[in-house]
Amino acid sequence: MARTQTEIKTIIYNTYISERTNAGLVIDNPYTWSKVNFKKVLFDVCIFCWWLIEQILDLHKTQTDINIQELKPPTLRWMRNKVKEFQYGSELVTDQDYYDNSSLTTDEVSTQKIIAQSAAVTEDGIVKIKVVKNNSGDFAKLTANEKTAFSYFVSEVLPPLPIEIISTDADKIISEYDVYYDPTKLLPDGTAIVGGNKPVEDAYKVYLQNLDFNGWFVIEKLEDALKAVPGVVTVDKKYVRCAAYTNPSLASVTVVYKPFSGFLRYYSADDLKINYKIWGQ
Repeated sequence: MARTQTEIKTIIYNTYISERTNAGLVIDNPYTWSKVNFKKVLFDVCIFCWWLIEQILDLHKTQTDINIQELKPPTLRWMRNKVKEFQYGSELVTDQDYYDNSSLTTDEVSTQKIIAQSAAVTEDGIVKIKVVKNNSGDFAKLTANEKTAFSYFVSEVLPPLPIEIISTDADKIISEYDVYYDPTKLLPDGTAIVGGNKPVEDAYKVYLQNLDFNGWFVIEKLEDALKAVPGVVTVDKKYVRCAAYTNPSLASVTVVYKPFSGFLRYYSADDLKINYKIWGQ
């Protein structure tokens, strides 16, 4: 950022004084020079030239940044990150892809940035933008009004490509497992003897919540998480079925599943069925 002429003057004057002092010369204080002093006129010319060069460099940098922004082809990663800049309740600067937040506090800007997670993928020539917001510590779809505002933002800041915006309820998952347990650590209903919680169900929930947004749900990794629960000896999958929330036909999952919404949840206790069996019996 270019400095002011006063800042440049201070640098030059102080350097002049310092160098004369170090050289053992009489201090010729430039701050006391008159307007017609030859050295002052010479220094003023140097100060102006220095200031002018910094102004030109600033202008060049600004124009270069604009050129890079306009010429750089947008990638899916760029689009994924760009949509997180959406602010619900503010409008973009005219003909620009950013907001003027000069009148907002940091907390106000943070509150307006409602997109918690995003993904950008291509399918059949269409860019699909998946987004969710935070709601009491979990993901949630955008409301109708939020999605309308977000759609307008996308149309303004992303390139003119076929784009589909996806912000829906979590994909549904139902499953049944036989869990073989150590009776010295778990009760017949799966309650931990020490702690009083249900660690198998907790581990299942934690695994789903910690999945990368729009990442792969992997059966083997889920089962590894269940086997890592103290008191669990091994597990036997009966079935795991998943589908988009609006799809009534849940498909059997044997290895991996990519959620349409970007995340997976089970909606009731009946969706997660655990049959506890004592190991060795």
